[in-house]
Amino acid sequence: MEVISQVKNFEKELSRLQNRLANTGFICLGSINEVYTVCGSRYCGCKKDKSKSHGPYYLWTRKVKGKTKSKYLSKKQADVCLQFLKNHEKLMVVIENLKKLSENVIENSK
Repeated sequence: MEVISQVKNFEKELSRLQNRLANTGFICLGSINEVYTVCGSRYCGCKKDKSKSHGPYYLWTRKVKGKTKSKYLSKKQADVCLQFLKNHEKLMVVIENLKKLSENVIENSK
């Protein structure tokens, strides 16, 4: 019974963290990079002048089953993916706070 009363002391913080979890939205892992390329055409100016490289192209890179997987995205897709990556970072902060809160509940129970 004592543990239950200790848990109630932390319910407000738990509720706040649960709300943040519920409002996280879509998440994904990996990174987005802007890529500029030089084409294969011998007549294109990109071969001689790097400022004329083609791009930017948006490359999403992540691990899938232990292997690196990459996919080119449109600008719109890259913007969406970046938001999902940020959501993942926020989620990890909430999870870390939940761990700390849980430790506090255990340590403060008698």
